[in-house]
Amino acid sequence: AVPGEGGSGGGGGDEIMKGALVVAGNVGAGICLEEGCRELARWGYAWEDAENCWAHRYPGQVERLGRARCAAPGCPAPPRWGPEGGAPAWCAQHKEAATQPDVVDLVAQEAASGGGGSSIARCTVEGCDRRARYGFRGEPKNFCGSHRMPGLVGSHAICE
Repeated sequence: AVPGEGGSGGGGGDEIMKGALVVAGNVGAGICLEEGCRELARWGYAWEDAENCWAHRYPGQVERLGRARCAAPGCPAPPRWGPEGGAPAWCAQHKEAATQPDVVDLVAQEAASGGGGSSIARCTVEGCDRRARYGFRGEPKNFCGSHRMPGLVGSHAICE
């Protein structure tokens, strides 16, 4: 449950500031950040990776694993719009709901640059255009989760 909030944390419309979360040290490990929880993290804020399991999700978090979807509740459209230098989070219909300033069409921006100038790294496996999140420690990330190989670390690898 969220500190200072009543109920089970499933209430609608409650806003939780990201700075209020206490991180237990599992960032990027694929497991829930709630201390002591070992469940798969599937829920997170639209502009971040999955951080929490279903039982420990916070208001405003959306299911992040699987195919990318617009951050607007119930919208199945793929996201195109997001903050400059960030990841797409909203479809064209819901881009005004973005909480970050300077929301741009990141997909069009990447296409216009030929894919090379984008800050969003793509998987290097031929025919795959998923976001690259895995690579060798200290090197650029070149592989998506589907093409991850043994020995690769995630974008947010924790210290050992």
